[in-house]
Amino acid sequence: MIPPALAAAASACVRSGGRYGPRGSGSRSYACFTTPRDAGKSCSKASDCSSACLARSLSCAPLQPLFGCHEVLTDRGARVTQCLD
Repeated sequence: MIPPALAAAASACVRSGGRYGPRGSGSRSYACFTTPRDAGKSCSKASDCSSACLARSLSCAPLQPLFGCHEVLTDRGARVTQCLD
């Protein structure tokens, strides 16, 4: 359940095509999650995606933002760990 104080942000998120929800399990922080236009597309470097190129699957991330730590590929195709709290 979204706190009433965040109702305007939640409404704006939904109107823009996103899903407003907790940033993690049991989190009290909320974010607007969207599905990138290239979600699931094959990639070999970061610039192949509008979000992140996931190193394990070599595909563009299915949503943004990606909270937590993920192995991603840089613009040069190098594998790095990216963490977002």
